Order: sequence, then C-alpha cells, then structure tokens
Amino acid sequence: MDLARNLIGRINVGDSLTRTAAARPGQLAVVDGERRLSYADFNSYVNRLAGSTRATLAGSATTACCGSPTGTRT
Repeated sequence: MDLARNLIGRINVGDSLTRTAAARPGQLAVVDGERRLSYADFNSYVNRLAGSTRATLAGSATTACCGSPTGTRT
C-alpha cells in the first residue's frame, strides 16, 4: 500500500496489518530475539490485545493509549 492511498483512503495501521496478513500470512513480520512472528500470527496477537482493551474499557468514557515495552512477550 502506498502512502498516498493511506492518506487519501484513510487506511489505518490496523487495516494495513489485516490486509498484509491476508495477502502474506506466512511472511516474517516481527523478530524479537529468538521469537519470530508471521504476519498472520502478529495480526492475531494485535487483535487479541485490542479485544482485551475494548473489553476492559467497555461502557466507560475513558480514552486509551496503548504502549508496549520492546518485545512481543505476553
């Protein structure tokens, strides 16, 4: 996906990751020391994290900002 389409079509990072995972599920996406995640695995991880965050904040008027230390360990 090129930058112009991202800006004009307003495709966010989540959309881009989902599309990339669908197009290249087995391709290497993340390297964290010895751990390797494909795009499909990384997309799944991100979706679980987002779902957990939504469930935690459901019904609240809270705005969430998510950060992570370097690494992919859960």
